[in-house]
Amino acid sequence: MILLAFSKIDWATLVDCFLKILTAFSKIDWTTFIDWFLRILQIITFLALFLKISFKKEYISNVDIRSIKPDEYDFLNSDFHFIHNYDHSQNCKSYNHFLFYPKGIDIKKVDFFSLEFNEKCIRSKSRKELFETKIHSISNIRNNEGLLIHTNIPDTIPHLRMRWETSSGEIGEYTFQFNGYNGNTNISEYQYKLTWKKKLSLIFGQ
Repeated sequence: MILLAFSKIDWATLVDCFLKILTAFSKIDWTTFIDWFLRILQIITFLALFLKISFKKEYISNVDIRSIKPDEYDFLNSDFHFIHNYDHSQNCKSYNHFLFYPKGIDIKKVDFFSLEFNEKCIRSKSRKELFETKIHSISNIRNNEGLLIHTNIPDTIPHLRMRWETSSGEIGEYTFQFNGYNGNTNISEYQYKLTWKKKLSLIFGQ
């Protein structure tokens, strides 16, 4: 059966097709082909590294946020060279005080946002969406400087958020609210994102 099958093959046509394939390959500009292949490979590698850096979830501990009381203000002048202030108390009789400060780095800027939940109807379903409105900014908080924040933390929906950018390229944020576990509001580490400049420097090894 095998010999019969081989006897029916049009060997002349098969050899002719093979020679045409070899001729086509011989006409390829392999230098240009390899050059484009390497370029595409570089683009794919760049995108893979960019996505890996963008979506990684890691924590860093280069800032502290902690709740303090007015009778603790005395130590601020001895522990910090300068204290910035932001008052978001909104004329509340009872409000909370927080100390924000960098550890070993500088803070390029801090932005404060007012938070508001708006109810939207999407596909006949009601859903609440959180909207941010920028209300204040503070620039250049140096290492050994602090930021004193006065605000009122509601028991329900939070209404204040801060977002900062460090001199080393991390972006962090904090929403002023009591956590649901023990009511603690202090943080010593945060999950961060990276600035575009920091992402590119990591990709190119600078």
